[in-house]
Formats: sequence, C-alpha cells, structure tokens
Amino acid sequence: EYYGKSGLWDSYAGRCKYGFMEIGGSCDTPCSGTRTAPCECMTSEEAADAVQDSAQTALIVTSIGFAVTFLYASYKCYKRRLAQQRDDACAANEFEQQQQQQQ
Repeated sequence: EYYGKSGLWDSYAGRCKYGFMEIGGSCDTPCSGTRTAPCECMTSEEAADAVQDSAQTALIVTSIGFAVTFLYASYKCYKRRLAQQRDDACAANEFEQQQQQQQ
C-alpha cells in the first residue's frame, strides 16, 4: 500500500510519480512475507534531495579513490626515481674506478 500526498500517484502507470520512500522502516517487498513498513510517494523536492544525496556520496567516494590512486602512483614513481639515481651513482663509481685503473 502506498500512502502520501494527493497528486503524487500516477494512476495510469500504477506507481508513484517521483518514487517512494518508507515510513518508519523499509517498504521493500521481501521475497516472503510482507513489508515491514508502509510506503509513501515522494514529492519532487524529496526525490531531488535523494538524488543530490546520492550524487554527493558518489563524488566523495570517487574523490577518495582518485586520491588513493594518485598517491600510490606518486609513491611508485618516487621509488623508481630513487632506484634510478642509485643505479646511476653506481655506474658513475664503476666508471671512475675503471678510469683510475687505466692510468
């Protein structure tokens, strides 16, 4: 059963115009049994707020994922640079030793 403000039920489609929300629990229909709470049709403002909340959550999660990926890639690049500097220093030392032995 759907409760709510008048004008939010689309009788042609047989559903709420802007979606629905629970009233004091979950209005999802379980595989067996009945709903734990009745549903209410959302207003367009409530639906817009729900979409905005979801978008903000997605933006936060994406930003955190991007930051972690960036930091990991930066760390790997830094380690590669250190290894290259070490290898270059070793090669320079070996070259100097060879030059000294030839003299």
